[in-house]
Amino acid sequence: MFVKGSAFVPIREYVKSHFGEEKWREFITRIADKDTFFQNELLVSSRIPVESFLYFVDEYIKTFFNGREDIFWQMGRGAAEWALNEGPYRVLFEGKKAGDFLQKGLNTIVGVMFNLYYSEGKAEASSDGKVTVVKIYDLPVKHDYFEYTTMGFMEYTIEFMVGQRPEHKVIRSLTRDGIAEYKFYLNE
Repeated sequence: MFVKGSAFVPIREYVKSHFGEEKWREFITRIADKDTFFQNELLVSSRIPVESFLYFVDEYIKTFFNGREDIFWQMGRGAAEWALNEGPYRVLFEGKKAGDFLQKGLNTIVGVMFNLYYSEGKAEASSDGKVTVVKIYDLPVKHDYFEYTTMGFMEYTIEFMVGQRPEHKVIRSLTRDGIAEYKFYLNE
């Protein structure tokens, strides 16, 4: 399994903008000393072996956020904010009406976005306009990163489309159950 550079680049840019270029160089040099894959310049189009990428994100969380895995959720929200407002995939969302989007387009969008970031696994969504169910499955590697970033991405996407942050409930967890399933609820 590969993770595409489109998942790596926003992390790099976040570290540079919030902690400085020097902290980024120190961090990536330390990572590259342990995993030679990171000795190369990585682009949005790069294909990163999943083991290398997960080592990278685990070290990122330890180094910059004291190991707080809730940051993965925030990373997903941040990726969605960028994708919806200025990223190359924003055209997937332009001109969509909230109700139509939730009921007809959300499943397509979540599947397309998931496959833009990862070479394997599937994501799907369904909605009646009030409750949205999002699932992730068929991933050969189970890690909280995939679950939390995807669900954070979907939470922001729903919020962006309807103007209201949804509540969510975990039905199944990727690392515990092998499939992630969440329900997002909109208030009346």
